[in-house]
Amino acid sequence: MTLTAQLPAAARVQETVIETARAYAVGGDLTLGIAARGSHIGPVGVLIVTGGPQYRIGSHRQFVLLSRALAAAGVACFRFDLRGMGDGEGAKAEFTAIDDEIAAASATFAAELPQLEGVVLLGLCDGASAALLYACSDDAARGLPVRGVVAINPWIRTEQSRAAVEVRHHYGSRLVSAQFWRRLLTGQVDLADAAAGFLRSLGRSVQKPGEAVAAYPERMAAGARALGGRVLWILSGQDLTAREFEQYVANSPAWRGLLGPERSVLRLADADHTFSRQDWRRQVVDAVVEWMAQR
Repeated sequence: MTLTAQLPAAARVQETVIETARAYAVGGDLTLGIAARGSHIGPVGVLIVTGGPQYRIGSHRQFVLLSRALAAAGVACFRFDLRGMGDGEGAKAEFTAIDDEIAAASATFAAELPQLEGVVLLGLCDGASAALLYACSDDAARGLPVRGVVAINPWIRTEQSRAAVEVRHHYGSRLVSAQFWRRLLTGQVDLADAAAGFLRSLGRSVQKPGEAVAAYPERMAAGARALGGRVLWILSGQDLTAREFEQYVANSPAWRGLLGPERSVLRLADADHTFSRQDWRRQVVDAVVEWMAQR
């Protein structure tokens, strides 16, 4: 099914949200998580997996606002600090190696709300990528059963994929830009430099990635397949990370059929990478609430 941006305002229920903080261990390190719940708690909760150099609050308090809105709509949430970020002790790991941290957070969430029967992992950027990697890992059996993933602007970055996006979206948009041609004709753009940059990107775009680089996107695809299609893809129209992901998926045999028209895909044409406007965040919440009702 393809979701549109015109979604019911299911999450606009106004009620008290209770938040509780819990310290817990990941290996020998302590970290902190915060559970949010409303007066009604559905059987499946949401575990928010952070990505990039940020902690449980998220860019412009994105994860705080998201977790409270979902809790008010009956979907309990748990957001937590990875090791080495925020209140998390220890060293920060790459997103490809945080399965044990997600498992520990899931187990803590289950202990905090024992009525939960399963969890949906929600991540932005490499948090979304980490959630898909976790879905097919052995660590997934340690916490709540994974009922699905909400993957928001997932991160797939190889030298080849980044260069392909530059060729198609950056240089392609410049060719049809009147402003670019005005600057070129008035000498404000160095034609030789622009041409050299284009040729470098074009050359990188046709190189084949090495086995180690290609491994994690294929593992992400394996995670999506392990979930049997229970993935809500949310993609921003004004985000090169989302464009890079879609372009990679379109050309990868491992991803064939995982992002087709029959899948749950929400595309917000005007939204940026982190949904910095209130109306974009509201559309994300409504989409998640509607999709969660099917879990």
